[in-house]
Amino acid sequence: MAATVLKRFRELAAEAPDACAWLAGILPGPAGGKITAVLVSHFGSEEQGQRAIRPIRELGSILLDTVARVPYCTLQQQLDASYPKGLRSYWKSAFLNALTDEVLGTLIDALRDTPSNRDQ
Repeated sequence: MAATVLKRFRELAAEAPDACAWLAGILPGPAGGKITAVLVSHFGSEEQGQRAIRPIRELGSILLDTVARVPYCTLQQQLDASYPKGLRSYWKSAFLNALTDEVLGTLIDALRDTPSNRDQ
């Protein structure tokens, strides 16, 4: 399912208006499984935003839809709890010219067996 969602996400993000900011990831889910998460933001009218994110809502089975109109500062703080002060995390990153099928496959394979605190 992750591959299907991420491939469609790739297509939609390429076509999205500049007023959209989208992020996708594979995260720990219930019972030790994985879920594909898609975060969406639209910086414009509510009507334009609903139209812009409609295709995202049609990607597959949605476990949780928390799309709502929020102040910009609230949007900036939404992921703060995941990165508390003093957290010693190590990140690696790279810039990609394209999110190819090969890249998606590599990411999905690498994340498939990643442990999480929910596994303990």
